[in-house]
Amino acid sequence: MKWFTLIKNFYMRNESGTQNAPYPQNILIEKLKVERKYRLLRKHIRYTKQSNVNNKRKSSLAFDPNGCIYSNLIVFYDIFYDKGEYFRIDKKVSKCLEEFEHFSKNQKQTYKKRLEELMQEYGKPISKNDDFILYIIKKMPSSVFNEEDALLWRKIYDFATTKKIEFRIIDRKSKCEKEIREQTYIEFANTFDISQNSCKGRFFVRLFCQQTGERYVRIDDMLRYKAKAEFFSNQDFASIGIDEQAFFNVIQTIKRISKKEAD
Repeated sequence: MKWFTLIKNFYMRNESGTQNAPYPQNILIEKLKVERKYRLLRKHIRYTKQSNVNNKRKSSLAFDPNGCIYSNLIVFYDIFYDKGEYFRIDKKVSKCLEEFEHFSKNQKQTYKKRLEELMQEYGKPISKNDDFILYIIKKMPSSVFNEEDALLWRKIYDFATTKKIEFRIIDRKSKCEKEIREQTYIEFANTFDISQNSCKGRFFVRLFCQQTGERYVRIDDMLRYKAKAEFFSNQDFASIGIDEQAFFNVIQTIKRISKKEAD
């Protein structure tokens, strides 16, 4: 159960149990760091969205950018399988497993089905368990966000920093048009006095969707629930093509200027 122990130590924050892990365990640790971010994001979405639908019919909170939790598949295989054959475990092992991760009956069936699919993809008899688990590890994502989302994050960044827009500035006191500026969103945001003036163009999601044809709900969800640095992996920033500081300087400016409470 070395794989189970390694994953358990990682998620239990037992650093001594994961330090200096040899190949291929060290590859798994790097993948688990990404998975941890993914789990954190999924938990954040579940709780923040649910707080917005209290006393209403339960909404669908599904979020799955990169597929199932692979670490659970590895744990499940390590505990229940030997060379591709499923077997029952004794009570001592079962108790150890339950202390870390509870697998319901439905989850077990789901994991068995997924492992059967992976064994077929593997395409040969499993003579060494480690070789098959390494195959699973290689399929684990290196990024939290998929390619489509990475392209959309880049599109948001480029729009905010390069697209020239006509902004009509209204004086809050007189309610009269004060001036018209042709600027990028970030140029506008850095010169706009939100305490003295108003401008419909400051609401980024609506502006972006009007100009690009993207769906409002999707962009709003991305900026409202997913736009935090703690949810992004190094590979995410590489896929977006922007370094972390520059990217989040723009994202935080968008969120600050777009806040409806400022009105």
